[in-house]
Amino acid sequence: LQIAINISFNCDIIFPDIFQYLLDCIVIVNLDILPSFGINCMFGTYDYIHKMVVVTIVPLVVSLILGIIYIFCKLFLSSNSSLKKSTVTAFLLLTFLVLINTSTTLFHYHKCDVFDLPSEEGGGSVSYMFKDYSIDCDSDRYKSYKLYSYIMIIVYPIGIPSI
Repeated sequence: LQIAINISFNCDIIFPDIFQYLLDCIVIVNLDILPSFGINCMFGTYDYIHKMVVVTIVPLVVSLILGIIYIFCKLFLSSNSSLKKSTVTAFLLLTFLVLINTSTTLFHYHKCDVFDLPSEEGGGSVSYMFKDYSIDCDSDRYKSYKLYSYIMIIVYPIGIPSI
């Protein structure tokens, strides 16, 4: 159900009303706490690309710290150490809590709205990121982070369920 919450947005799928109502009721489990920190107020240039990087890097750093603690426990403590078991539990809980938000953030990165320009302005079209119209989907900056987002898609929505 958590994954279905975002499928309709990303893939333009319309679910039956009763199922959509159920999804709307459980959307609360989609933890997005980043806006609570007011980062946009602290850094004037904070945009969706920055959000994507923060949302994907922070869990990896926490996982690295948990991995170091686990290795320390394995090398220096008994094999039945409660700290070792707690570290594994914390890692699994972390992956459960970040999977949906990171996956959603990564998939939203690839959704762009295309706008047709009037013929007075030369015609053609421009595309901007759906979640942040300040980001031009044809810009070099946007394109340079696409590879990063593909790698993180392998890590999060593909990697975590594979654990």
